Amino acid sequence: MTKQQTLEQQIVTALTADPAPSLEQLLALIATTESAIIEAENAAEVAKAEFFDPILSPDVHLARDKMESAQDAAARLRSLLPRLESRAREAEHAVARQNWQARAVQYEAARDALAKELRDLYPVVPRLADLFGRIAANDRELSQLHQSRPSGAKGTLLSAELVARGLTEFSRDQPSLTRDLVLPDFVESCKALWPPRVVPAAVLLAETVATIHDGRRYSSAWPEMLKQENAKRVAEEQQRIEEQRRSDAEAKRDYERSLPR
Repeated sequence: MTKQQTLEQQIVTALTADPAPSLEQLLALIATTESAIIEAENAAEVAKAEFFDPILSPDVHLARDKMESAQDAAARLRSLLPRLESRAREAEHAVARQNWQARAVQYEAARDALAKELRDLYPVVPRLADLFGRIAANDRELSQLHQSRPSGAKGTLLSAELVARGLTEFSRDQPSLTRDLVLPDFVESCKALWPPRVVPAAVLLAETVATIHDGRRYSSAWPEMLKQENAKRVAEEQQRIEEQRRSDAEAKRDYERSLPR
């Protein structure tokens, strides 16, 4: 068996084996095949030159057979090389898929750990919202205390948040958490646990007056009408809050731009 036949058998085995050879084996076989093609083509050129030289090849039939055999050997290897390269690409893609799947499993485990940590830690947010509410109530009490200070009384009590954070005042770089932070609900994140929704007194008064004087109150359609009106008021209030937030943000930006740099 010639070296060419042995190489061809190796290539055929690599193309038909199941499972396929490893990517490293296929790449090594491609390199060997490329070198063999160059050798076969050089041999074909030599045989061709000898065929046209009667001195070197007095037997024309034998010379033709030698030339054609060398050309066929190169052509056979050239026909196998693209298929060998295609199988190497398939092996490369398989390795890439395996690596990706391994990374996906790793990242999924990290993702699941983070999700569990979030589920475990987020229940503290309602406690923070409750604490913020009690701090805000205490701040109002402190404000009333200071406003009622009798003559000669000294001392100013800072907010619980200032004391906790070791601050003497809030600033642009140190804004208030209880005043500026929004704590969304875990399940319905469009709803805020903090700050609490405040319904303007004028709205409450108007609703009370409208309810008292509305003649539809005692009709069968009253529950559905009340539900629609409540939904409308909620939407209007949400729009008002959003507009107020945008206005406050713009005012804050104007204030920050006015500060010396």
